[in-house]
Amino acid sequence: MDDELEFSVFSQGTLIFSEGDAADSAYLIKSGSVEIVVNRDGKEHAVDKVGPGDVFGEMALVDDNPRSASARTADDTICAVFSKDHINAKLAGADLFTVGLIRLLIKRLRETTGRIGD
Repeated sequence: MDDELEFSVFSQGTLIFSEGDAADSAYLIKSGSVEIVVNRDGKEHAVDKVGPGDVFGEMALVDDNPRSASARTADDTICAVFSKDHINAKLAGADLFTVGLIRLLIKRLRETTGRIGD
């Protein structure tokens, strides 16, 4: 399966995407780790730290909203990169309940993330 995927290599401290950016990719971590952070009133708040086997950056691809958080590598990191077209093709093949559930969970997570720092 690795032969079919596109991989990106990021050095420690690399900003992969910023809160508010338009989304074109989601990422699956092969090695390393990534910090997910939001900026509220000039203060950075950690939302999560993800590692091998975890996916990040998927929310904005599913709901077509800007990135709700920034992603920065905590270590040297290798990620498989999935395009918006790839994600949309997967969703197109899913049943309506599953797609609806995914969209609902993303909506609730965005609302929760938006309250961080309040």
